Amino acid sequence: MKKKSLLIGVMTLLIVIGIGSSNIKLVYAYTNATAMYVGPVNEKKSDIMTVDWSTTKNAPNTYWAVHNWNAGGEAGGYAGFQQRTDRRTLHFAIWDPVSVRQPIEAEYLSSSSTSSRFGGEGEGMKVETNYDWTPNSWYKMTMRNWQEDGHTKFGQWVRDESTKEWKQIAVLDFPVANVNFGWGTGMFQEDWAGNGQDVRNARLKNLYSRSVLNKDWNSLYQQKITSQYPDKNWNGGGNSEYVWVEAGGNTKPSMTSGQIFNINQPSKPDVGTLDFDITNTKYENNYLNISWKLKNQSTPQFKGKIEIYNNPSMTGTPIKTINNIKSYENSVEENCQLSSSTGLYAKVIINDLFDNIITKTVTLVGSNESNYKGSNFTFDFKGYSDQQFAKLNLNLDKLTSKLTVENIKTHYYFNDSYASILVQNNLGQTIFYKDFIGNKVNDAMVKDIPLKEGYYLTVKHREYSNRFFITNVDKNLSLDKGATNTYKISKNQLNPISESEIPDPNKNPYIGKHFDFTFKGLGDWLFGQLTLDLSSNQAKVDIKKGEPHVYFKDSYASLSIKDNEGNTVYTKDFIGDKTNNALVKNISIKIGYYITINHQESKDRLLITNLDNKLELEKDNNINYKITDSGLSKVSESEIPNPSKPTYYGTELNTLFKGYADRVFAEMKMDLTKKQATVTTNSGVPHSYFNEYATILIQNSKKETVYSKKFIGTYNYQSNSETAPLEEGSIITIIHLESKDRLKIINTENLSELEKADSVTYKVINGGLKKIS
Repeated sequence: MKKKSLLIGVMTLLIVIGIGSSNIKLVYAYTNATAMYVGPVNEKKSDIMTVDWSTTKNAPNTYWAVHNWNAGGEAGGYAGFQQRTDRRTLHFAIWDPVSVRQPIEAEYLSSSSTSSRFGGEGEGMKVETNYDWTPNSWYKMTMRNWQEDGHTKFGQWVRDESTKEWKQIAVLDFPVANVNFGWGTGMFQEDWAGNGQDVRNARLKNLYSRSVLNKDWNSLYQQKITSQYPDKNWNGGGNSEYVWVEAGGNTKPSMTSGQIFNINQPSKPDVGTLDFDITNTKYENNYLNISWKLKNQSTPQFKGKIEIYNNPSMTGTPIKTINNIKSYENSVEENCQLSSSTGLYAKVIINDLFDNIITKTVTLVGSNESNYKGSNFTFDFKGYSDQQFAKLNLNLDKLTSKLTVENIKTHYYFNDSYASILVQNNLGQTIFYKDFIGNKVNDAMVKDIPLKEGYYLTVKHREYSNRFFITNVDKNLSLDKGATNTYKISKNQLNPISESEIPDPNKNPYIGKHFDFTFKGLGDWLFGQLTLDLSSNQAKVDIKKGEPHVYFKDSYASLSIKDNEGNTVYTKDFIGDKTNNALVKNISIKIGYYITINHQESKDRLLITNLDNKLELEKDNNINYKITDSGLSKVSESEIPNPSKPTYYGTELNTLFKGYADRVFAEMKMDLTKKQATVTTNSGVPHSYFNEYATILIQNSKKETVYSKKFIGTYNYQSNSETAPLEEGSIITIIHLESKDRLKIINTENLSELEKADSVTYKVINGGLKKIS
């Protein structure tokens, strides 16, 4: 123990000297690149630490310990990324306890991780993980400590920022209670094998810790950069996005060791959202089996709990509770005796790594689920003197329903809601609602109510015990009921759920009629804006005059609107250092259209907002949305169709006919706003080598010819101009025997060229032309 304490003390001294003093010189192997330290200014005791890390120069034998804590004290440790000579890895280590003589145990290891004891610089437990991280990409490493059974647990997680997918790496069980990340936090970059001729660097951003005292996030936006040996080859610095350090090779410092840099970052980290699917729910022969799976981009599970109920509303005290589900467990399997004449129902409650909670509910298969299988169900509503005032019939084979209401008073003794029927779609939006007020006479009604799989049905009745009846007609079976009865609709099955499972459309950023896309550039200058008004089927593009971001020489941002066939309706590419002209343009849009947004700095300089509920939509450097009847839905690029027969949107189009020596002998300008085509013939011979050389044929929507002109190659034409009417549905056929090189059909609004051939035919549609042959 004395030897270990001495070693830990020396290491503590090294770290303190490295971070805090540039005047004290240690023994230094000249061949090693100097160690670099990055530490927070406003350090606090914490239970979570998280940071985003990247390297662009990954010399062999480099360790980037992005997290350090408690060096020389209880549960001192570090974790980070390593570049070895043969592979890339993650590392995680904790020194043995100071106050007790008990070993550290590896409670959980990922499939690519191994644990072992280490010595040399004190003794402890280490975890090494094969993880093929990629240079120039960002990775978030998050560490957490927590109390369990008188011990402190330490966990390691990593997220690939390009895919937003998390991976749990390890959990170490430290046999001392109440230890936190206390002091000495920050990163060090180390060349452990003496190849200082090679340059290695690191970039750090999104540095946060969570306070032990109040669980508030602490934004570590101020970072101090220190070189262990300031007279060696190193450098560092910072900008609004990240801090960076570099060492080795011929690197020369442009800063002073110990300098502090400020990062522009939000007050809380962006870690994603928790979501999961329940994959198995069985209770058969006294054997319970419930399993679930996190969605690909979900935040990691931290703990879980399952509650079993004997009523579909899942109210009251559960008949069984399963606590302490671990972060790495995704199923519960156990023998137990559960009895209920009304069925068995479960709540699966998951806490993520950051203490967000989601609850999902299910009916256990093998209990009474079969009672709800069938095509035909009835809901009978009775009121005063047991008179039936309404009946709801469901046909779940055809997914239809019919409500019959009698012209009678519901119940004299009630002056407010006595019963109700609510149908909601899969987003929680109301499709149908009927409220039966007790002392009001109902209008007689027979109404068909549309149903779809995934819809929700909620039926309420104040006197449900003896005046409300739910029947599975196919099985002639009375079903369980309550004051509130909620179901999710499936084909040939009702699925009892709790009301809390129905989505709240007011909390969904994708549901609404008004959306705003704000594009910001250098200095957060707003250079462009796209506004969608789905109620009037209009999009508005507002481009400001100026350069978006002079540091970018290529595409900095772009937006594209495509129709339901994948044709481009509007597109704009913002080159970073190119001046845009001011423009305000209105564009017609429809349900089924696609919006594609690109922004190289989307995290901080792209804002996508639902103006109806003020919620922000998910964003990325590249993201695609589809316009739906309820708002927007996120789609992948592969879901946007490729048009078989393209449509070209624009109201002004020009066709140039060239002939011998590329001379323009005719021109046709189409103005779809004025509904007119103007054909101008220039004087001269089109091409003396040809007889019938080119033709223009315009037909109306009834396929009646309204204009026709043939250009004979050898004929000497006089200058003239003619007009022809255009309408939606007009058919325009253009023939040119040398179309490849001597015919141009141009959208003058964006200067794009339309498809052409020796014979090509277009149809006039609302806002453009569609190729039909």
